[in-house]
Order: sequence, then C-alpha cells, then structure tokens
Amino acid sequence: MKNLLRSVFGFHRFWAAFAAAFAALCLAAGGLPVRALDAQAVGGFTGFSIEQVYVNVPELDVFVTAQDDTGSPIDPMLVQAAGVELYIGEEKIPTGNIGMASEPICYLVVIDNSTAILKDDLAAVRGAVRTLIKNKGERDQIALYTTAGGPACVLPATDDGAAAMRALSGIRQAAGELDVTSLVTSVYSDVNAAYQSLAPRKCLLLFTDIMQTAANPALLAGLAGDASEQLNMAMTAFAVGQPEEKEAVEPLAALTGGRLVTATRAELSRAVTGRQQALANVLEFKTEVDLSLYGERLDTLTVTVPSLGSAVRDETSVYMGHRLASPAVTGVTLTGRDTLTVTFNQAVSNADNARRFAISSDDIWGWRPSIRAVELSEDGMTATLTLEPLYRGRYDLRLRKVASRLTPANVSDADAVTSFTVEDWPPDSMFYLRRFRGPAAVLGAALLLLAVHGLWQRLRDREAEKTAEAEHLLESAAEAANTLPTRWLTLYVRTRRTVADTRWTGQVQGSLVVGTDPEQCDLCIEDHRAAPQHCILWVEDDRVLVQALGSAVVQVQGQRIGDAHVLHNNDVIKLARTTLRVVL
Repeated sequence: MKNLLRSVFGFHRFWAAFAAAFAALCLAAGGLPVRALDAQAVGGFTGFSIEQVYVNVPELDVFVTAQDDTGSPIDPMLVQAAGVELYIGEEKIPTGNIGMASEPICYLVVIDNSTAILKDDLAAVRGAVRTLIKNKGERDQIALYTTAGGPACVLPATDDGAAAMRALSGIRQAAGELDVTSLVTSVYSDVNAAYQSLAPRKCLLLFTDIMQTAANPALLAGLAGDASEQLNMAMTAFAVGQPEEKEAVEPLAALTGGRLVTATRAELSRAVTGRQQALANVLEFKTEVDLSLYGERLDTLTVTVPSLGSAVRDETSVYMGHRLASPAVTGVTLTGRDTLTVTFNQAVSNADNARRFAISSDDIWGWRPSIRAVELSEDGMTATLTLEPLYRGRYDLRLRKVASRLTPANVSDADAVTSFTVEDWPPDSMFYLRRFRGPAAVLGAALLLLAVHGLWQRLRDREAEKTAEAEHLLESAAEAANTLPTRWLTLYVRTRRTVADTRWTGQVQGSLVVGTDPEQCDLCIEDHRAAPQHCILWVEDDRVLVQALGSAVVQVQGQRIGDAHVLHNNDVIKLARTTLRVVL
C-alpha cells in the first residue's frame, strides 16, 4: 500500500509541502538548532563555515569552507592575509599555517536499504557509492552503514577499495525505517571508539530517497545543523527520486544550507563526485593547543575575521577529550612457532621493516630471536612477523620509532614494552647449544690464548735456563783454564760448500767453543744456519764431552743430544750444515 501511495504524485506533493512547512515553522521557532554563521559578501567572502574540527591534543586542525561570490574557493594566502583568528572559549590560540587540506578523508557512507526504497533507486545509490570508492584518494577510508532494522556497520573504516566494493555488493533491502537519532548515536560511538585509526577529516554521506527525506522531520532537523553539530564532521544527505519529486522537495533542500542534495538516478553519481571535489577545496588551519586544554569536556571553537568586522564568523562545539596517543601494541598473537601477529592501537605506516621491532626473552638468557620478515596489513593495523623459532617462556616486544599513518610525526614510545608468553615448545638441546655457542666460543678462545701464552712462557724460561747454563760453563771454563787438563784434539771439518774435509788440530785446554762468531768462538765455522756460539767441547779427565749452547741443535752420530755427551773416537758432530769428525 505504501509503494502505491508514494506513486501517487499528489500524495507525494502533500507530504513534501507538509514537511517543508513543518521545517520552516521549526526553524522560525528555534526548534531546530542551527550553527551560528554570519557570512556576507564582504571582502570577497560569501561562504565561510567550519566543516570539522579535528582535536587530538596537542594537535588541532580546523577544516573550513571559504568561497567567493562566484562560489569558487578562496586562495589560502588571501585567507591568511585577512587575519583569521581562532578561539577556544575565551582563550585565543594561534592559527598556524593555512592551506588547502591535504589530510586523508574518512567517508562514513550510510545507505538507507529499507524496503520503502525502490530497487531502482537503491541500484542508483550503489552506482554512486562505487563512483565514490573509485575516486577516493589512496589513503582515504570508506566505512559502510545500513539503516534498515537499526543502524549497522557492515564495513569498518578501511582504505582497501576492493573490500569496500565487496561489502557494497552484499547490501540487500530489509524491513525497517531510518532512525536518525540512533544513526547519529551509533556513528558517534564508532568514531570515538576508533578515533586514532580514522583519518583526521571525516564526512558523513547519507543516501536515501526523496520520499523518505520529505517525510522525516528528524532528518531535516539533523541536516539543518543538529546532527552535524553532534558528529563534528561534514554531513551531506543525497535524496534520489523522479524529476517531479526532486522539484517538489527543493524548498526543503534550501532550508538545510546545502546539506540536502536532491538528484535523479542519472544525476546522483555526478552529485557525489561534485561533493568530493568540494571537499578537496576545503582549507585547513593547522595549529596546536596547550595540553592544559585536554579534558573530558565540550568547548566552543570560534573562527572570526576581525578585519571584516562581524561579517565572517562561525563557531562549533568540539570535544576536547581526545589526546594524541603514540602508536603502541595492543595485542600479540602467536600463530605459529615462528610467526607472530602484532596488533596496533592505530594505523601505522613504517612497520614493514624488521628493524622497527625488538624481541627479547624475559629470563636469564636475554635471548633476542632474529626477525626474518615483516608483512604489514593493508589497513596498517596489524603486522605479521616471521622470526626465529620460539621456545617456552615470557618475551618482551618493543617498537622502534614506528610512526602513525595519519600523523607521521607521532612515533611510538621507546620505553613502552609489551609482554607475551609462549606456553608450548620447551627448550631442547638446540636451544642450549645456541645459547652457549657464543659464550663457549669466547671461553674456548680464552683458554687457547692462556695455553699458548703458558707454552710461550715455558719456552722463554727454558731458553733463559740454557743461556744461563752456557754462560756458567763458559765462566767455569775460563776460571779453570789453568787447572783443566790439556789435550790435543783433531777435528775434520766439512761444510756444505766443501767436498773434502778440513783438518783442524789444536791443543785444547779446558774447553773449545764452536760457532760463527769469531770474537767469542775458539773454532769459527762458516755456516749461516749455525748459532754465534753453537756448542762447546771440553776435556774432563781422560774424556772429551760436547754440549749445545742455548737453543742450538747438536747431533752426535745422527742423534740429537740434550745435555753433555761423551765423545768417542771418530764420532761425527753435526752443527746445522757443518759436520765435525772427532779423532781422539
């Protein structure tokens, strides 16, 4: 019956006229709260209004629409030169830089999918929303809501265009009516719950049909200022219908200050594109407020241009309860022995690098498992870490200068630690091998160095002992030269360079030193491999003995001697490359 009534043009005009009269009466009586705006054609400003205030103490961004008498956006330099002033309550704050808004936008798209909407109208709405998704910026976000049966979020805010398209395709008609109060409450709750992860600029786009708009005084009141004031964001309702329906409701659209846009099915996509372009021309006053202004309260923010008198003035109520939160970890999920999923409190931009994470075991080992790869999700809210296999125990996770996607200057706190526990996989032999590998290598190297040093020290001590013993023998021989027996000794000397032996015969009194030093040796040999004082031969009673001096090597009959050795007739003494045959 309702569809039959709405098809009757006269019935529709009656409702439109009734709604228009009701809205006009409410506005005249002050029943519909309207934002205080006094913008007249002074100094080129004909449109100057606050679209949204983004408060995340100490950050404060004010987005405004400023137009000249042709409806074109005013150059930011002209606005800056006009001397714009900002007030929060009675306190004046600096305006900061004024420029074209470049922050990403979060489009909160509400689709009236009730059975009261014609299927063709709903199809036109889907087409317009598809156009919106295709034209959005890379960092812009889309959130989808439906109204039938009560407001429901079918897609949380995401910058994934493909996911938005899929969610849009799944929206079907259902029983129920548009409840503006519940809708505003639901959106407001969702925005504040996910404030850190949503784009700073927010815009609510409501899609319904002309009949629903004309018959819904609460919607008209919200469009006139109430809902927009509560949500603190730009708000536009698109009503689709037949040309004659559009003409009948045009008086209502005029009452909403442009927040209600009526369009035919063919015009709807162009109207949405035009709204996107208008948002691209919004100006941004970027500044900061003192931390003392943070609190669970509402304050009135006022924008004025004193040089134009009271011609340009706009104010809105803003919630000062938000404070800039650093990127942090809200949860760690163990999805495998070597895989972790890290969830952040907001969208992050540079957490796709292993250097942004540090994991260490909270025990005596202080083990730091190496992170091999990191994969950041499309929405920047989670990161999957592939790392060295973990063992049972408690671990600490730190972020290293992870930046917010929305405000890159907002980085994580270096002192913040998130702990998680691994219940399975107790340590095995490989665990202890890896832990002790480093200390064992250091200990082994230290022991090896000590052993080498000890051996070297013993060799030095032995050399010193031999040198002292040789000096003692020389001194003893010199002192006892007159008392030692004298004996004739014949030596046949052969070097490597000679073919025949060289005979040496002399009277040995006490001892005979053999070597390459002519000043200290009794018998000097030409052998560069021999020591300056290589060995000593001495007479003891009726015997002749030989002993190496220092570290020199002496062989008798092919055998190396250590201490004193008694010589026999025709014994061959080898000193380096020189041989001595002894004839007694």
